Amino acid sequence: MPRTRPFPILALAALCAALAATPARAAYAPIVALDVRPPTAGAPVSLGLAVTQVATEEATRSVRMTLPGFGAEPGDRPAGSRIGAASSSTAFGTFSGGVFLTEGDRFSTSLTNPLLPLVLDQRFTGAVVAVPGGRELRLDEIPGPTSSRLRVTLDALLAAPERCGAYEAVATLTGHGGERAERRIPIAIGGCTGAPPTLAGARIAGRTVFFTLAEPAAVRITARRAGTRRVRTLRRLAGRPGRNAVRAIGRGLAPGRWLVTVRASDADGATARTLLLRIAGRR
Repeated sequence: MPRTRPFPILALAALCAALAATPARAAYAPIVALDVRPPTAGAPVSLGLAVTQVATEEATRSVRMTLPGFGAEPGDRPAGSRIGAASSSTAFGTFSGGVFLTEGDRFSTSLTNPLLPLVLDQRFTGAVVAVPGGRELRLDEIPGPTSSRLRVTLDALLAAPERCGAYEAVATLTGHGGERAERRIPIAIGGCTGAPPTLAGARIAGRTVFFTLAEPAAVRITARRAGTRRVRTLRRLAGRPGRNAVRAIGRGLAPGRWLVTVRASDADGATARTLLLRIAGRR
């Protein structure tokens, strides 16, 4: 008598048990992250998109992300070319696979899990299309169940904007039940000769200052109480390309209105434009 493979059977049993338990549905609130490498003006780029959700959220079915200023990477690639990778982390394990061109700038992927061969493979399609002022990344028919983290990396198809500066990607996500969410992600594009470092998306959440850089830079975060001239340095650090999160707001700021300034300077002393962020002081 042939021996049965225990792992797929156990995995299917876990799947049935998970489907039998139906917890309260959480609000549809996906978290979107975007990674552009290299963030250099006019360069062919690798684009990494990550969508993170909690298990009780409605699963995301489609994504539309507008990328202002982006263009097409030059060169022809035949259908079937591998142009990236994708992965999906679910309650039933992690599924992964390559991303392959189908025709034009359309692509598809089939994500599998070795413990569930040919049982719960996840397939979806996508495209990069031209829109006024840039490109739009589209992901369609993403299957359920809810993925705690869906990541898609495209190593071809796109070129960064020709001009250095701060850009903002706008993502619209739609769930399987029709719920929608919009997310805005700052993008910093640099690498222009003689230009200061590009600083984008500066904001404060609690005690943390967030900002995005296009290139390494010396960063200084300062605070000045509204109506006064005295400036306090909160943090000095070596900023890295991409998103930075710095715990800089302490309890020593007296109550009142404060202006927090983020400056980024390169080795030649060129300094990015100042971004002013208003916060209330705390003890």
